[in-house]
Amino acid sequence: MVFSWRGVCDDNKTVTAAERAKPSLSSAPKILDMGSKAVRQSTAQVDKVEWLLQYYSTTLLHQLYKSPTLLTTSTSLLLYSTLLYYSTTLLLYYSTTLLLYYSTTLLLYYSTTLLLYYSTTLLLYYSTTLLLYYSTTLLLYYSTTLLLYYSTTLLLYYSTTLLLYYSTTLLLYYSTTLLLYYSTTLLLYYSTTLLLYYSTTLLLYYSTTLLLYYSTTLLLYYSTTLLLYYSTTLLLYYSTTLLLYYSTTLLLYYSTTLLLYYYSEY
Repeated sequence: MVFSWRGVCDDNKTVTAAERAKPSLSSAPKILDMGSKAVRQSTAQVDKVEWLLQYYSTTLLHQLYKSPTLLTTSTSLLLYSTLLYYSTTLLLYYSTTLLLYYSTTLLLYYSTTLLLYYSTTLLLYYSTTLLLYYSTTLLLYYSTTLLLYYSTTLLLYYSTTLLLYYSTTLLLYYSTTLLLYYSTTLLLYYSTTLLLYYSTTLLLYYSTTLLLYYSTTLLLYYSTTLLLYYSTTLLLYYSTTLLLYYSTTLLLYYSTTLLLYYYSEY
């Protein structure tokens, strides 16, 4: 009889159809990987015991055919060993299987449940807390910052604008008013004062100047004119008179002399 031992726990062992139908746990966490290794090891041990019991029971049955005396003892031992085998095998199998199944199931259930519970609870708690904290903090920060910024900006803007407006307006108003007032007052004052001053001064100046000028000018004019007139007149008179006198005298003299000369010749 040929017996197959499929309990060797290595990577190249022959896998049954039931084991092949099991889901692969290669991608599970470490705890599941350890659980699957423990299941394979326990299954290997059970298979090894089964193979040994089959081998020894077959050997004993073969010996019983040869020795009838040993039949009763062997039957009792066989029953006892069978009972012990199945009770031990089933106890080990179900205790190991149930322990691994429930420990893995409960571990997965509670880890998943607790993970989901605490992750959801903490996520909700921290998201709500952080949302409230940051929304309140940012709201206070930005409201205070914007309030200070806009109040300071508007205060500076309106104070500067009003200051410039009123300073410019008042400056223009008072400068124009004062300019007109002082220009009119000073114009009247200085025009009257200067008019009186210059009219009196100019009157005195021009009267004196003109008096001196015209008296000197007229004196020079009339003295020069009269001098020239009388000198020219007298010169012309005496020159003409003398010229006429001497020319007539000489003419008469030479004509008479010549006339007398020619008469004496002829």
